[in-house]
Amino acid sequence: DIWDLIDTHLPNKRAIFICKESIGDITIVSSLFESFHQQYADHHLYFMCEEKYFELLEDCPLVHKLIPYIPVLENELFCIGAGQKKALFDVFLFPTIPTQKVLGYLGQTNPVIL
Repeated sequence: DIWDLIDTHLPNKRAIFICKESIGDITIVSSLFESFHQQYADHHLYFMCEEKYFELLEDCPLVHKLIPYIPVLENELFCIGAGQKKALFDVFLFPTIPTQKVLGYLGQTNPVIL
């Protein structure tokens, strides 16, 4: 059960970062954690990736919990509780959509830097 993976008994809100794979992408995405915590200090940060990459972040104090990659959690509406009684997460971040999920950069001559 997905609810068993998150700490619903804690008072903080929950946020999820999704980055299925790759050492490079996970390293780059992890550079966003400090800024995220500055803006969302009252949120626990969950990070979802394939389990073989857990060692990259298991000692990171900014990550509350690592979650093994589960495809259904790529669905933002599901994660934020659209049409449900309560949400799994309050904040949903999937920064690798244009590099891993849907290649959204190939035809751009002037890519947008986020």
